[in-house]
Amino acid sequence: MVDEQKLSTELTWSWIPWTGATSLFAVAACTASAATVVFVSDNQAPKTWKVEPSVLLAIFSAVSNLAFNSALAAGVAISFWLCADRGTTLSQLHYIWSRGKGFDLFPSIRVGSSARRVAIIATLTYVVQFASGPLLQQSTQLVSMERVSDELLHLDLAQKIPDGWMGDRQNGRVVGFRSAFPAVQRWWKNETIITLNKEGYLCDGTCEGSVAGAGFTSRCSSSTHSLDMMDKKTDGSPVFAIQSSLQNNASSHFLRLTVEYVTEVNSECIATVTVDTCDLDAAVVSYPIRMQNSTVALRSDLLTSMKPVSMYVSPGDARDTPDGEGAGPLAGLHNFVGIYFNDNSTKKINNRTNRPLYNGPGFLADMLFQWDKEKNDPTAFERHCALQWNPHSTQRVLQALHDFMFRSALIVGNGTETQRFEARRVTPTLVYRSDMRYLAAALCALMTGIGLVGSLMWGWWHLRYPVSLSPLETARAFGAPALRGIRADAAVDQILAEVKDVPFKTHADAVGPDGLMKSSSEAL
Repeated sequence: MVDEQKLSTELTWSWIPWTGATSLFAVAACTASAATVVFVSDNQAPKTWKVEPSVLLAIFSAVSNLAFNSALAAGVAISFWLCADRGTTLSQLHYIWSRGKGFDLFPSIRVGSSARRVAIIATLTYVVQFASGPLLQQSTQLVSMERVSDELLHLDLAQKIPDGWMGDRQNGRVVGFRSAFPAVQRWWKNETIITLNKEGYLCDGTCEGSVAGAGFTSRCSSSTHSLDMMDKKTDGSPVFAIQSSLQNNASSHFLRLTVEYVTEVNSECIATVTVDTCDLDAAVVSYPIRMQNSTVALRSDLLTSMKPVSMYVSPGDARDTPDGEGAGPLAGLHNFVGIYFNDNSTKKINNRTNRPLYNGPGFLADMLFQWDKEKNDPTAFERHCALQWNPHSTQRVLQALHDFMFRSALIVGNGTETQRFEARRVTPTLVYRSDMRYLAAALCALMTGIGLVGSLMWGWWHLRYPVSLSPLETARAFGAPALRGIRADAAVDQILAEVKDVPFKTHADAVGPDGLMKSSSEAL
């Protein structure tokens, strides 16, 4: 009894479908390797990979497909001979062999359960093979992202504009404004600001931060009143005006800036005139800047909300500063506004067209005039009463004054006052981005394929010897005369060793008079 059990065990484990098992193991290894590549490559730069992840995934997918085909062939062979051992019909065996390829799928489904099972599993395996490749490719993409880091940068920027740099006081005015001309010209031309070309002054990428420098803070209030644009009695009324004046109080000097402009005109030609009054105080402010490599630019959207680092009072900004004394920064700003921004554009009805027009000494009224938005027609204001200006006109003026002061502080501080400040550096970087949804779908497909193909091999131990779908093996099973002396449990390599020199040829004489194929011995 013990010897029979031992013999049964030896027969059961005397062979293992190594080709199919190795192929399934290769599929599993490729699946694990692909998942590892997708996980590891996430957020990594291309330079860290000698071979791109997409190339590796393509290789794993190709090897996996080859292994699937090998494993499927082994599984079909095992299913074929298990079905033959149990007893079946020749049609079942044929459709198991064809595995539902081409137009054999539907006949395979109808012929019987064994053929149907093999055909469905083989078809699903083909679908898995087809789907897994694109899913793996979609699981990783090369995208551009911004890497953020902290950077310590330097910029030569004066924290105070010394009295006299913008000129001298004379009869309540500022004369000798020549020192500030470079700042004026650079502001007017909107020249790019270039930092020093040395370490610590340059940003590799885009850096944003705040640096302390000479400037001003503003305290603004606003009021409105109405104006009938079609009433000739209102001719001469200001519709766009900018004025400034130096003011003193008990503890400080400040510059009062007044901006008056039409912000809205209704269908009855009644205009809303806004009057913004801003008091400017000299201060060390924290300029919001953006650096790219060696260029510096102010972040204009944040200029009007800057926080002061410290306030200071300059004697040269007093309204009654004696003649010959140096002008302070606010006095210099007052002179700057008076020369370049001062305006008093007034409304007047045109006698020929009976439409309101405006006229004044400055150019900002033209720069900030707002055309008809709906019609996008620059001449529309000549045909109706809608004379109105940008609702952010005061903000635009303040931004221009901040820009002028920043450029002035750069010139004064060049080579003498170096400010250190922390910046947030943003560097555009190409990285691999993994999409775990596609990876999960690919893994599910591949693992399903492994399970399906593995199910075709289930029961292999019942055969007790290696099997294939070699024509020699099937010929022996069908009792071909030339193979009758071969052992029934001989594997295909053993059969081949016995009959390798036996000649064979098909020809017309192989068909008998009844139209049936003769036996092998008759055909030879």
